[in-house]
Amino acid sequence: MSRRYRSVRAARTGSATLELAGMKNERDARSVHSALSLIGGVTTVRVSLEKHRAQVAFDPDKVKPWQFQAAVKAVGCETK
Repeated sequence: MSRRYRSVRAARTGSATLELAGMKNERDARSVHSALSLIGGVTTVRVSLEKHRAQVAFDPDKVKPWQFQAAVKAVGCETK
């Protein structure tokens, strides 16, 4: 009896840390979190208002890091 095995490719995970400027309050932090979370291929987002930083985990086959900068800029903040 012959068995067929299907090759399963493990998903790659990339990560990026964004240094943020212009994030002044909790509302700004929530906006940055939402904007980054809406990008297809992003799996996890953590935003720290105190450190002015966002950490993003993503599938590099679906999203490119330049998209993070565009999303942050769209909500009125900048990346350093």
